Amino acid sequence: MNYWNLTKLFIFFKLSKIQFEKTKDFNGLAKAFNGIGSMYIYLKQYENAEKYLLKHLETNIKTQNNIRICKSYMSLANLYYEQYKD
Repeated sequence: MNYWNLTKLFIFFKLSKIQFEKTKDFNGLAKAFNGIGSMYIYLKQYENAEKYLLKHLETNIKTQNNIRICKSYMSLANLYYEQYKD
């Protein structure tokens, strides 16, 4: 992915997060947290990725969405795999 597209995507997720916080759209907020966390994995900034992916999990637990809770754990598993695969 080129730098310009990566930057635009990161800005999109950050702005989405702000909007979803204002409107208390917890499903949208969870998606934004996952997107930001995934971007940090791509950038190999694993501490930041974990922070946002744990927020993704926490938000999904609050909404009691079992499918999204499962996706949260899969995202965390992907993080830990990327972080420790070597």
